[in-house]
Amino acid sequence: MASRTPAPKQSGTQQEGSQTHGGSKVPVSTATGAAGGRSQQNGSGEHVIGSGQKEEETQRNSEHLSLRGTRFPTKQRRTQQEGLAEEKSSRSFDFSDGESSASSILPAAETMWNLNQEQGKEPDLGNRTVFSQLWYTGTIRPLSKKAAQSIRVAAAGYMWKPGAEEGQGHMPKLAWDKITATKEEGGLAVLDPTRQIKALLAKWPVKATMDTEDQSWVALAEYILAKEWDPSNGEDVWRLMLTQAYQRRKLKSVFWQGVIQAWRTVAPALVREPGTRDEVLRQPLFENGRIKDQRGLVFAIAGRGNYGRAWVERGVIRIGDLWDEGRKIWKTAEELRDNLGRLWHVEERREALIQAIPVEWKQRLENETTTGKWYRPVLTMGEDHQFFKQVDNGKFEVWERNRAEGIPQCTMVFKEERVIGNPGLMEEVRVFVHFSAGGPPQPVLHLDGTPIRSMRLDIRLYGWSKVRGQPFISQYTPKLGMGIQRLEGSNSCKIQETIPESLTGSNLSVEY
Repeated sequence: MASRTPAPKQSGTQQEGSQTHGGSKVPVSTATGAAGGRSQQNGSGEHVIGSGQKEEETQRNSEHLSLRGTRFPTKQRRTQQEGLAEEKSSRSFDFSDGESSASSILPAAETMWNLNQEQGKEPDLGNRTVFSQLWYTGTIRPLSKKAAQSIRVAAAGYMWKPGAEEGQGHMPKLAWDKITATKEEGGLAVLDPTRQIKALLAKWPVKATMDTEDQSWVALAEYILAKEWDPSNGEDVWRLMLTQAYQRRKLKSVFWQGVIQAWRTVAPALVREPGTRDEVLRQPLFENGRIKDQRGLVFAIAGRGNYGRAWVERGVIRIGDLWDEGRKIWKTAEELRDNLGRLWHVEERREALIQAIPVEWKQRLENETTTGKWYRPVLTMGEDHQFFKQVDNGKFEVWERNRAEGIPQCTMVFKEERVIGNPGLMEEVRVFVHFSAGGPPQPVLHLDGTPIRSMRLDIRLYGWSKVRGQPFISQYTPKLGMGIQRLEGSNSCKIQETIPESLTGSNLSVEY
């Protein structure tokens, strides 16, 4: 029987070796000294666990938790992993290359998964840790199919087999559509990268529609799109963006090509009938579901035998382009030729368009104002502080901007009632009512009192009818965009009943 010799003591040093425990060799790091555990060697030089070292082994085992075969690091190494995750998160992704995108995201995914598991958190693989890097870059660049596929495979691998080696396969337990479904729909609420990035890109047209400061990027966008689409008026590009003919056109601008393709997946439609003169004048002539020819077909923009594109490029886009507001009559064919030039069959096509406009719309063109709506005078001296709400035939409430210090000027205060005999020199504005707890309803100017005729898009008439609540364009959020994409890919009638109300975003106040 071999005699046991105590291991030599080395103060403040470490020895690497292996221990015999339960018939197998286990690698250990033995620290010797006054406070260290004691180990012994047998005749063959192998370490044998002593009583003090058993306590150290138990403590080390408690620090190495396991999840599906994965060994997680101790507290000392966790700091190194946090630094690694921060370094990986600072890298940008090339969305055109699937392999490079996946290779950049995998190390950070593994690190964050491990850290969340150690800290007792739910696995937040996508939405706020790793995928958030994609959301930042995805606001200006779409995700290619190759990159999206690589990221989905990597994400599924870390969900179902987090301890797998690189290139090792896994067996998904749920379909990807179920994983990305909302919790209300029975899913795991993991954001789908492709849909989320499309929803983020689609915010750009909404931002342009809501712009009241004439920001430089909006002017640049109008210049780029007008150069591609060639309308006579640059601001018409936002209206053309709602038509399928222009959504399908290829653009040279990489950024706006991605934006238009994303917008196409969530594009709104006309959800409310125009009820006033100004709303009717803003209605498009082409690709309008309410304006149809004798065969019941809309007047198309593109396609063989269609003249819509030629008229659009020459500035005849809306009903207002056929209507003479000063004389309150339809423009003649000769007057239209000032824009249309020598195009063929102008007289016949003019008659066909006017005949297709609904009768009730034509009747509203004869009304100067409508009871319950808000107006402002046609500005001649640059003053825009007074607004009028029609309460009866010829009777208006006069409101002025709230100029109190610290109060937004989009709010108003009541001044007086006034009788106006000739309200013809007024243009309609949008006003919403804000309800606050314990206070009276407060009228709020939409887009700082911009007239409907000058809006890039009328947010009240366009929205999403398939979503509960029929939200307006101004209510668009990426969450709403995700819901719309799920509606388009599923049975809309069924999903409409189950889609949560939170998808409609923040609710606007009731409009006057």
